[in-house]
Amino acid sequence: MLIAGIALLFAFAGLFCFQAYTLKQQSTHELAVVGEVTAHNCAAAVLFKDEDAAKQILGGLRTMPQIVSAHLQLLDGDRLASFGLMRDESVINAARLKSGAQINGNRILFAQPVVVSGKEEGTLYLLADLHAMTSQLLKLYGGIFALVLAASLLLAFLLSNRFLHFITTPVLRLAATARTIADHKDYSVRATKVCGDEVGLLTDAFNQMLAQIQSQDSALRKAEEKYRLIFEDAIEGMFQTTPDGKCLSANPALARMYGYDSTEEFMAIANIGEVLYVDPARRDEFKQLIETQGFVELFESEVYRKDRSKIWVCANARCVRDASGAIAYYEGTVEDITQQKRVAEIERANRAKSEFLSRVSHELRTPLNAILGFGQLLERQSPSETQRTRIQYILNAGKHLLGLINEVLDISRIESGRMQLSLEPVRAADALIEALDLMRPLAAERSIQLSADASFDSSVFVLADRQRFKQVLLNLLTNAVKYTPISGSVTVSQNTNGNQNVRIFVQDTGPGIPSEKLDRLFRPFDRLGAEQSNVEGTGLGLALSQRLMQAMGGCIGVETTVGGGSTFWIELPRSQSPLENPSSRRIRAVDAGGDVKVTNRKILYVEDNVSNLTLVEQLMEERPEIELLTAMKGRLGLDLARQHSPDLILLDVHLPDIDGREVLSELKSSERTRNIPVVVISADATAHQIQRLTKAGSDAYLAKPLDVVEFFRVLDTTFAANDRKTSAVAASSNLL
Repeated sequence: MLIAGIALLFAFAGLFCFQAYTLKQQSTHELAVVGEVTAHNCAAAVLFKDEDAAKQILGGLRTMPQIVSAHLQLLDGDRLASFGLMRDESVINAARLKSGAQINGNRILFAQPVVVSGKEEGTLYLLADLHAMTSQLLKLYGGIFALVLAASLLLAFLLSNRFLHFITTPVLRLAATARTIADHKDYSVRATKVCGDEVGLLTDAFNQMLAQIQSQDSALRKAEEKYRLIFEDAIEGMFQTTPDGKCLSANPALARMYGYDSTEEFMAIANIGEVLYVDPARRDEFKQLIETQGFVELFESEVYRKDRSKIWVCANARCVRDASGAIAYYEGTVEDITQQKRVAEIERANRAKSEFLSRVSHELRTPLNAILGFGQLLERQSPSETQRTRIQYILNAGKHLLGLINEVLDISRIESGRMQLSLEPVRAADALIEALDLMRPLAAERSIQLSADASFDSSVFVLADRQRFKQVLLNLLTNAVKYTPISGSVTVSQNTNGNQNVRIFVQDTGPGIPSEKLDRLFRPFDRLGAEQSNVEGTGLGLALSQRLMQAMGGCIGVETTVGGGSTFWIELPRSQSPLENPSSRRIRAVDAGGDVKVTNRKILYVEDNVSNLTLVEQLMEERPEIELLTAMKGRLGLDLARQHSPDLILLDVHLPDIDGREVLSELKSSERTRNIPVVVISADATAHQIQRLTKAGSDAYLAKPLDVVEFFRVLDTTFAANDRKTSAVAASSNLL
């Protein structure tokens, strides 16, 4: 009954408010009509400032009980006529209304501009009071409400006593079920449906809601388990901390990163800013950034582990705010970047070292050029024997210093990754014979017997840079001859053992190396005490040899016995011969009819490696119709290309004077050479390199070591494409 009475009260209240609102809107409309008519009637009085006429017109408004005040004001603010109380006039002035209506409670203020000939000359203000009408309306609805309420309450009381239990009993059962679910958090419980009316529909909806909650609860539990496992098994550290440095949560990876045995031990830290940060100011900077931006990315800090050792970490985090906008906590990830920092530091040191060595090399080579140049000039001017001896000392010292500079720079280039190697099949026997021939004068000077194993297999090739391979051999042979006593012996041998590598041995009858010095053997500038002897050296030969072998994919080692000599060995990957059965795989250009197309052609090969030039020269012997021009420098190649206009240019990338990419760029930018096909031949077969040179204008790209079949195929394909292009251009010219 109480509910019914309240509902009825609200209904009548709403109806009354609607009627009151309607009354105000209707009165406002009526006031607007009266205002417009009156303002029109006052136009002449305002124009001529006729107070009597204005008062007479306003006096006619007194007959309307709701209008309690009227005020006619000129444009300059002077009052022309009015009626009503003084407080009403203050209300009108305070409102500062220029036009339209303003409702304030039971009062309505209306302003109507007085317009004469389209020009505003004044303003008419009307103030209406609806208090009396509202009071009458309230009394009317109050009486009706009292009668209806009494009748309704009586009827509601009678009906509720008769039918209440039909509604309340199922609802109470539903409430009991909901209470059971809330107490035990068991969403598998369902309410019992006892009827098919609205309460039954409510029961069905309740059970459907429970089913959805149960499904979502199950999904939520699975998601929580999934993210818990991610949190606990993550490689990166994850955390939640308060702004004052208290750790709210941490995963095992974070605890391990900081050297703690468990997450609980890590979370027991009272203030991570004071305990973990090497520089606590970094924590303040972290807080300032995250509070300003809302997040931080790649924030690096040096921190302490549990054992007080230091590591570098990189954090990515964001701040989480509560409902009031205050920061509740920070959360994010942490990565240990100590190793990356060390690598970066090493790279910076290497770059600084390389720059230093490069500058030192330049500064030393400049005076050396004068020392060696003028020394050789003096040697050619028939000096006396005493002068010749002194000049020889100067030249030997200069050459020694020049060799030292070259070796230091080679080591620097290898360590910085800037040494350019051209790996190709090299006949091991040829390199060994060349190195032995170069060493024979030094061996003869010291009466050293220099011999080679007669079993050198001329069919064995290794994958190496020919120049650097020979440099390593000369370093080993030079050391063997220098440190072997006079009348000793040095023997060179080769062994393949049928595997994929080739091992070369240099054995001497020198004093051997003590075992305690072996770990210093390949250390730069460490001569293992030989600097006290009269044997000249820099201590860089073996260090450079080791780095060169590693750069070529090989290795170097030693077997030694004190008093029994030493055997140094190097090992390189074995390679197939580049000329293996070339005659059986030759490819020739064939026209559509199947006949061989023999055309005199000219090829320019720009390459600084002698063995590569020799290989292509021998391959061209199969194509007698092709004339081969060679250039070992880029600038010379450009000159030959302009002079001879070859049909094809074979271009190496790594040239001694200018880079092959620069040569290609100049060829394509010149009117005389831009249409000559260019095939790049290089040991750098990376996809990035091939793509870059193809975009620069290369017609094809061949990787070393050369595949002979592919080499001839590319030649024939390029020639055919160029012939078609030339024919098309000629035909177009004839038509014109």
